[in-house]
Amino acid sequence: MKILVLLLAFSQAASTASWTLDSYLAEVFAVSHTLKQAEESLELSRSGYLYSLASFYLPSVSVSAANTFYSSSRSPRLAFAKNNTTAGLSASLNLFNNFKDKLGLDSARLGRDSTELALFSARQDLTISALNTYYDVLRKRQLRKVAQASLAAYEEQFRKAQAYYKDGLKSYSDVLKSELNFRSSQLSEMSYAESCRNSEMAFNTLVYRQPDEEALLAEVTGVSDLGMPDLSADLAYALANRPDLRQARLSLEQKKIARKEARIGWLPNLSADASYSRQGLLGLGDPAPGALNHSYSAGVSLSLPLGVGTLGVNNSNLSAEIELARSQRSLLSDELAAKKEIISAWHSRALALKSYEVAKMQAEISAENLAIVKEKYSQGRAGIIELNDAQSDELSAQNSLANSFFDLLLDRISYDKTVGRKIWR
Repeated sequence: MKILVLLLAFSQAASTASWTLDSYLAEVFAVSHTLKQAEESLELSRSGYLYSLASFYLPSVSVSAANTFYSSSRSPRLAFAKNNTTAGLSASLNLFNNFKDKLGLDSARLGRDSTELALFSARQDLTISALNTYYDVLRKRQLRKVAQASLAAYEEQFRKAQAYYKDGLKSYSDVLKSELNFRSSQLSEMSYAESCRNSEMAFNTLVYRQPDEEALLAEVTGVSDLGMPDLSADLAYALANRPDLRQARLSLEQKKIARKEARIGWLPNLSADASYSRQGLLGLGDPAPGALNHSYSAGVSLSLPLGVGTLGVNNSNLSAEIELARSQRSLLSDELAAKKEIISAWHSRALALKSYEVAKMQAEISAENLAIVKEKYSQGRAGIIELNDAQSDELSAQNSLANSFFDLLLDRISYDKTVGRKIWR
């Protein structure tokens, strides 16, 4: 029987996953559908850019072969013969087309860069989401521990009040107030337990585990950096490196390319091409003796839109100019909004740091005060109301300390994300 119990205990322990912050982030990245989509989009974009690059510099080459193995005009009609086979090779290269290929290549490069930034932003957003989820579990568990400690203290107070009442040292009113505090604390602990359970379910579902699976999370202790960053330096860094601003600049460059393409429409469409072809490959489909086998050609073409076509060109130019102006205004607006967001985030970080420092002080003072009041209460020199106030203050201080600690951790990471620094590993 003991062996069976030990095996069950071992099985349960083995099924309980242990997580560190790094391992949880790695698992979130591994299973995220949103991140996978962003990675696939980047793969497609890089492939498209590679195709544009090859098309710009290299000729188009094709190899062909055909065999007429059946014909009603010959005898025998069905025959696989070498002399019924044609084969050849051809190549073509555009030498000039009013820089349209160059503009297309630049557009493909900007598209690739844009998808790279989109993937970076997706990783940033996913990291923030995972960190919030991980820290929320630790926060809720810490708050539940505080509630459990408070419940134990109120229960002890209730038992002592009953004993003091029996000894004639306290009134029945003190017993009733102590019991009320004890029952209220039980309800509060149940509320924190429910909140903790919901947080754990969110933790599990983010990595596609069953909601009710148990998880062991590595604790986060201490805050390594309690200093404030250089706001001026961070503003300069953000304007140069924030993904959304870089995306806006890429969009502006795309609009400039579109305007160039529209302006080219006013010019004569000049195209220069070269081609090469030959008959016969590997002894198949060779031309008749004395016939010309290799063929080279080069040519130019020129066209100019007239009449109604010019209205379309004019509309394209007007549209390109308007879109470019809109993109320029949007970039300026985005830069101002980013500055405002960073300044607000900086002050929010300062407030979080100060809140944590004050909460630590409050927790220490309230704990010392509670110990003093408890001693006075046991000696009959303090009443139940003073004890209740001291216990309430201590509970509030412990809750504030737990909340301010995790708020500070998240605020530091959120600030780095707002500035545009990489927060994922």
